Amino acid sequence: MPRLLAITYGAVTVGNGGNASAYLVDKYRFASSYVEARIDFEVVVSHATRATFLAAEAALVAEYRKPDQAVSLVLGASTRHAYNPADGTNTALRTSASCRKLGRDDDTANSARYECSIICALPADLSGRAGRREASISYQRGPSGRGSAAFAGVYTALTANSARAQYESAATTWIAGALATLDGAWKLAAEQYDFDDLNKILRFSRVYEDEMLESYGLDTSALRNQRMAVRRSNPSANFAPGFDTRPIAFAFVDYSTNVDRAVSTNLPEVYATTVRPLILTHVSQIVGGSLVIQREEPGYDPADNRISVSMALQIDSGAQFISSRLEVSDTIDPGLVFLPVWSGDPFDRDEHHAPITQVRRYRRTTTGRPGMALSDKGINPPQGYREVGRSLTRSPFRLGTPGGGSIELEGVTLEIAFIKVNTPGRSRQSGGLSFIPAMPSFGGGAGSNPFPVAI
Repeated sequence: MPRLLAITYGAVTVGNGGNASAYLVDKYRFASSYVEARIDFEVVVSHATRATFLAAEAALVAEYRKPDQAVSLVLGASTRHAYNPADGTNTALRTSASCRKLGRDDDTANSARYECSIICALPADLSGRAGRREASISYQRGPSGRGSAAFAGVYTALTANSARAQYESAATTWIAGALATLDGAWKLAAEQYDFDDLNKILRFSRVYEDEMLESYGLDTSALRNQRMAVRRSNPSANFAPGFDTRPIAFAFVDYSTNVDRAVSTNLPEVYATTVRPLILTHVSQIVGGSLVIQREEPGYDPADNRISVSMALQIDSGAQFISSRLEVSDTIDPGLVFLPVWSGDPFDRDEHHAPITQVRRYRRTTTGRPGMALSDKGINPPQGYREVGRSLTRSPFRLGTPGGGSIELEGVTLEIAFIKVNTPGRSRQSGGLSFIPAMPSFGGGAGSNPFPVAI
């Protein structure tokens, strides 16, 4: 008597008269979870004609080796279970079957008993999860408080969507909700996913990093894995006392970032409109002062859609002077005069003493803002010196590179000469100062004046 129950896998049906050579025996077992359904049963393949028996047995074994076949379990005229990976609605993701000959008393020359199993992977159709079967979140934070979050899990095909389509439509929204519960400005740093050949089951992992680099109003959404190091160099000051002098300092920057190819692959444009102003704003916040680009070396890697740049910048602190220096020099003419004598020796000379001449020169060199007022601050010759001349040289110049900002500066050199004089009451007015040596008393005794002059 045929049984009301029929189990079909692919092209082979057992039970309910569907196969005259394969009979269900005992009761079948059914188990179901969120991940899979399983059907276990036993079959006796038998036929009075040995050739027919062997053909039926071969057909069972061959069919149960095939993956991804349609499965149905029918009771009378009603379908109790149905799973089909190819029905377009993903009632099952994948199916597989196996059969094992038991080697019992049922085995004869014309019959054999088999234990059969059918496993059906099921879609993740729980409401609200959008195809997400399982997932995990790992969060860690470094000494500076900068965090990273790793997500891993499985998405399945659902209704008419493939696993990849389901993942791409739903994963970002779910992850964004999870990241909202964690402190940080999160950006995707790495992503990987793998799916099977039928695009039914997808395993993914994503890593997000806390983007601590402030954007300052710029659209940095396309920038990934930003790294920036800033070093400041403060040279020793070279200045004369009493001047507002602060030298030009230097900043050195190394920066790199990936650019999301979905946003742009025009790396020079991204650098000019986003990366460059971002770097300059950050450096300005870190080191203070106005910046002038001294050296700029952007690099582009189209194969990885990556930008890297090295910069050297000059930092203007805003002081009136960036350098100032005062040099003082003394020149002394001892007043010795050697006159030749006719002695037959060409090297014979008579030594005579003229007034000693001592000149003190002050040379001030400054670099600072254009139009600096001439200053003789700090130039204080000793008593007994009179100014005999001064000169001023101005040399305007500009620090910077085209398009990288500039500082307008001026170098000024002020020189003042003084002569040491004694003026014992003799003065002649001639419209200007002139110093005429007063003839000393040659061979004069103690207290004679070596610097006598008349004005």
